Amino acid sequence: MKKLKDILYKAGLVEVVGSTDVPVSSVCFDSRKVEKGSLFVALKGTQNDGHTFIPQVVKAGAVAIICENLPNSLSQRDSFGAGG
Repeated sequence: MKKLKDILYKAGLVEVVGSTDVPVSSVCFDSRKVEKGSLFVALKGTQNDGHTFIPQVVKAGAVAIICENLPNSLSQRDSFGAGG
């Protein structure tokens, strides 16, 4: 299992909110595949916007999220990564 900081190394993120010293079990682009320990990457596509599914992946156990905009429903205490 890798640490979030090792996955994000040289990723060119604008901002990180929360700790990057957390273990990540998988990286998911599909919200339906997120499970406890996952890193979710919220992408904007032509059909769907991954940002819409952020509350769902938090409930599913995602330990971190890479997104363009941190949703208002999450706060800095939630320890999620945000990049843009």
